[in-house]
Amino acid sequence: MNWDDWGDEDYYEILGHYRPVTDLPPPKSTLVSAERVCERWKCVLLQMSSLWSVLQISFREGAASLEHARTFLRRSGTHPLKITLLWDDLAWINPGEIEDNYPTEGVPPSRQVFMAGIHLVFLMQELYAHVHRWCEFTLRTTSVVHTIQALSIMSRPSVHPVSVLEKLHLQLVHNEEHAHHYIHEPSLFPGSAPPIRDLLLFGTSCAWLSSSMLSSHVVNLRMHYEGFNHDDDTRTVLLSQLSGGLSNLQSLSLELELCVGILQLDVRGLITLPQLHSLAIKSRSDWPVDFFRNIRMPNLRILTLDRVRSRSGAIDLTIIEELVRLTDPDIMKDPTKFLLELDELHLLHF
Repeated sequence: MNWDDWGDEDYYEILGHYRPVTDLPPPKSTLVSAERVCERWKCVLLQMSSLWSVLQISFREGAASLEHARTFLRRSGTHPLKITLLWDDLAWINPGEIEDNYPTEGVPPSRQVFMAGIHLVFLMQELYAHVHRWCEFTLRTTSVVHTIQALSIMSRPSVHPVSVLEKLHLQLVHNEEHAHHYIHEPSLFPGSAPPIRDLLLFGTSCAWLSSSMLSSHVVNLRMHYEGFNHDDDTRTVLLSQLSGGLSNLQSLSLELELCVGILQLDVRGLITLPQLHSLAIKSRSDWPVDFFRNIRMPNLRILTLDRVRSRSGAIDLTIIEELVRLTDPDIMKDPTKFLLELDELHLLHF
């Protein structure tokens, strides 16, 4: 498991310098460009509705993003949709500070982030009307406000159930702030139980998901999240799903910093992830120790542990001791335990 597939930044480093936004032109859709070659090409492309089912839109398109989406929604017919929205720009993390320290010509970042939020809301409203056709949805943002705007729209009741969504990636990147979910707020896709297999939550609380979404369908789960608080029910949701809702999970990556460990709540009964094959944990906290002590993973073969430049100490030794204990055949004398039989072990920053 590689952490760098989530981005090149070290999320434990504070952004120490500002990299100016590159003034790139908005990306052009290959299909839209192709249909403008001649009438014959346009006629052929309009007859192949399946070609219009993969939609990628960037904030750089501005107001044109809405018409871009409408064109694809109209021409894709009833085909399942694979949607990627790229609303990420480093200048939006703290636009006021950037404007004070790095004055630029043209539209200031604070106005850019405001206008981008308006465009995102209009775009999400248009796309959400077709949520029953979503089979893949990826949202990549750098603004907490943009993330909350999009998730709030996705938390509204829909006319049709979300029945074909298998991939959901929600990525709030390059930002120390996270998209928290509070107990009184609605969950995503109310009234639906989408068969999600591939789930990525980066900087976004898993409490945005209803219990029906974290189900036996999930095969791959990756999560990066910090900043737990008393009103955020992320720990409860995660513990609940580990306790039985993720029976077919094969790959799990957790990059969490918890002030209270996942398993320091009231745990009733033995927790088992029977199909888990690959596990990656990245944390400076001590919760991984409880994780190994309380969760059975009989089919685990690949384990990656990253202590993220933490100072070597008692916690590191305790983790190593727990791994040694789990590889001792004598452990099988205790029916509540399991023998750890790894093919690969990767220890980073120990």
